[in-house]
Amino acid sequence: MKRAILVFFILLSFIILSANDSFSYAQEKIEASYIKGTITGVDFIKSTITIQYSDKEGNNKEIKFRVTGHTKITRNDLRLEIKDIHKEDEAIVEYYNDPMSFEVPEANQVNLKPSGSSISSGY
Repeated sequence: MKRAILVFFILLSFIILSANDSFSYAQEKIEASYIKGTITGVDFIKSTITIQYSDKEGNNKEIKFRVTGHTKITRNDLRLEIKDIHKEDEAIVEYYNDPMSFEVPEANQVNLKPSGSSISSGY
């Protein structure tokens, strides 16, 4: 009887450890995406920004991002807040696109164009 319980717990532990490995593997596959464009909207109530960008065919498109307390916003290497983002600012937004989610993607990082210079992608 004790042996059966021991075997049961060993098998249960193996199943749990195997499941954790498969979940972490799936999370590692998501790579960062980048959008370079112009800020066309800032919603301070919903904490979102809207970026206008050109797709590969040259068509103008817009995408909205959530800005959270975890979003790193910078200009000239200075850390900023959402209140410092303005319409017409040029920006590069780093985000993780989850194809299984229908929510507005969360911006991981927003790099605003330094004052008086043009922005280059570098990505």
